[in-house]
Amino acid sequence: MSEESFIGEGRGQISGTTVLPPNGAHSRFRSNYQGTGTLAGHQVQVLITYEAESVGPDSFTGTSDALITTTDGTDSAIWRGGGAGFRTAGASQVVWRGYAALESQSPRFADLNCTLLSVVVKVDDDGKVSYQATKWR
Repeated sequence: MSEESFIGEGRGQISGTTVLPPNGAHSRFRSNYQGTGTLAGHQVQVLITYEAESVGPDSFTGTSDALITTTDGTDSAIWRGGGAGFRTAGASQVVWRGYAALESQSPRFADLNCTLLSVVVKVDDDGKVSYQATKWR
């Protein structure tokens, strides 16, 4: 049984989406996200690139890379992860559930180096994004 504890959250906006060549009958796209939030109690800026592929009319799988920096620019972390998402029934939102491995040698985040995260991301059709991350032990 896994134990999870809150580690951060954020909000932002999709800053661009690129349609990629399809993989057979599966559509593909890449989205970039910019936002602000918290990580381990520190105010951060977040840049995320997510590449996804459809696996059904309203479901997707994909991978992400994120650069997280403190708002004063002195510390940073990266996460690499993946997950799956679905368009909620009758709603204009895609909900993603995923995982990420966090890496950092920066003093403020050094104790998070090699931490696994569980992440829930909500993306509205207008490109607004919100997420919550928990430490997955």
